[in-house]
Amino acid sequence: MIRFLDVRYSVKNGDLPLEILKGLSFEIQAGEKVAICGPSGSGKSTLLYIAAGLLQPSSGRIQIDHKDLYEMPDNERSRWRNRRLGFVFQQFFLFPRRTALENVLLSDEYSEESVAPERGRDLLARFGLSDKTGNLPSQLSGGQQQRVAIARALLQNPEVVFADEPTGALDSKSAKEVLAALDALHEDGRTVVVITHDQNVARECERILWIEDGRLAKDERLVESRRAREIPSAPLGAKKEKPVWQRFKATLSRSFEGIRRHRMRSFLTLLGITVGVAALVSLLTIGRFARERILSSYAELGIQNFMIYGYPNWRTSASDAPDVLFNYFDDRKDLSRLPKYFPEIRRYSPLVQIWDLTTQFGGRSVKDSQALMGISETGLGLLEREIIQGRGFSWVDMEEKTVTCVIGSELPSRLFMKSPVGEVIFLSSRNRSIACRVIGVMAPKDSVNAWEKPNLMVYMPFTTLQSLFGRDPWGAPIQRVVFEAAEGVDVQILSDQVQGHFKKTYGTSAEIGASSNSKLIGQMNRFLSIFAILMAAVGGITLLIGGVGVTNMMLVSVSERVREIGLRRALGARRSDIRWFFLGESIALSAVAGLLGVFLGIVFYESALWIASQLFPQVRFEWIFDPLALTLGLCSIGVVGIGAGLIPALKAERLQVIEALRMD
Repeated sequence: MIRFLDVRYSVKNGDLPLEILKGLSFEIQAGEKVAICGPSGSGKSTLLYIAAGLLQPSSGRIQIDHKDLYEMPDNERSRWRNRRLGFVFQQFFLFPRRTALENVLLSDEYSEESVAPERGRDLLARFGLSDKTGNLPSQLSGGQQQRVAIARALLQNPEVVFADEPTGALDSKSAKEVLAALDALHEDGRTVVVITHDQNVARECERILWIEDGRLAKDERLVESRRAREIPSAPLGAKKEKPVWQRFKATLSRSFEGIRRHRMRSFLTLLGITVGVAALVSLLTIGRFARERILSSYAELGIQNFMIYGYPNWRTSASDAPDVLFNYFDDRKDLSRLPKYFPEIRRYSPLVQIWDLTTQFGGRSVKDSQALMGISETGLGLLEREIIQGRGFSWVDMEEKTVTCVIGSELPSRLFMKSPVGEVIFLSSRNRSIACRVIGVMAPKDSVNAWEKPNLMVYMPFTTLQSLFGRDPWGAPIQRVVFEAAEGVDVQILSDQVQGHFKKTYGTSAEIGASSNSKLIGQMNRFLSIFAILMAAVGGITLLIGGVGVTNMMLVSVSERVREIGLRRALGARRSDIRWFFLGESIALSAVAGLLGVFLGIVFYESALWIASQLFPQVRFEWIFDPLALTLGLCSIGVVGIGAGLIPALKAERLQVIEALRMD
């Protein structure tokens, strides 16, 4: 039973309300065939949509089997429409790209229980359309299309059928066929409510409700109503859900159907997302790759190393004479005790340097701005110098002050015909010549300073060098000391502490300074991090533009499919179903475009790396898979899909059904 209790409905007309329905009260018993008749604009269709739970009345109540329709949650009203209510429209509202059978089965998409396709075929056969199941609506006559619409209304075996001007768009022959079909529904025991302004159609019913100016003008009973037969139907509120995989499959199918609807538009939108994701993945990967390679090359300088240097302060006046004089560093007095004071120091090496060196062997000599440097047994490791022939220095060399040396990688080719290890070379500087035995050859090393020539350097034990040249300022004093901090220690803090120790010890008599590669590397790290962020931002902006394209396409899609939205709501779709209908399409489009974009991004940056390796020998080609870039690329698919589709989806779900169905 359907009961209207003082139902009113009004709309805004400027600042004043315009009342469409003015206090309607009546009942429609189960099994009745009722016509609601009246002139155009009298409120007939509005009344029907309110009775179907699609349009909230301004006041009053509508009861369905003694239950208030608008006290139900929206999802429960949708379930009621799907299971117990069938809709027949004047304009048929058949989907042009779906066959007759697919149109009949449409409401099954929102049913809690699956309906077999045979049910749809049986309904089409019942209305004489058994040979039209595979036909598109454009291949059917008007009467046949309306019978397909009636079959669609009966798919869930509803108890009530609402028909809004079912013969309004048909010729007389087709109209008779449709009226006969409605009579058959009534014979089955269903409640049939027909909206019409045609009195001949109205008098085919048992009862006529005459509506004029939003009021019930007359309730005319023509014949006694038949007793309603029991129609097998799921009770209101029953919940027997379809399997999750079946719902997901249906959503996915609808999403790709929407994409195929406008192939060229979808392709162009897909292209924007693809370029955006490819740009994000490739630029982020290239930025991070460049950062890691540059930092690793700088790290070869010794990221845990720092250097302390000291000189006597010649500017100190006699009145400022300090208690302790500084005459350069002394290994035993100043340096050997430091690890006891600072356990964070892992190892250290004094650096004693003499310039203007000439190296001679077998009548050949090298004078290219060489330097002779004295170091400890840990010096080569601290200076990141690798031995490729022979050996390095040991503590024995330091204690015994052996006259041995390790030479740079260029000297063997310029002085020797064979391996230089074991040979004696002559080192000349400051009018002094030293005969030195070669014990090792160092690997080539690049330098960031043009005036440094590490491959022409000669290294010797600092103890030997000081014994030969002396420790005074004009000899071989220890002006610099290189330290290595233990793992995990903040190099800058330790460097400041050691520097402070010497300043406290020697006061104004010494000029103590410090430098560390960590500061340089830290600055470079910050710069390269900003560079990587900027690269990612460029990719992100490109992706954002693609996302705006998806939003624009989906908004256009919503505008084009307003009637479809209204029909789906009338057939039982919940607001969330409409939301996911468009969100699913946006996500599906973004997923396809995004996965393609990730693939093209990998192809792009690998191609760029290969081209760079061909043009620049220093660049080595390698396969790179940046987990962060790939993760962000894949995550961006979901973000863009949901973000771009959310506004159109929310717009679609908020559409008023009555306005949607009336949209041209």
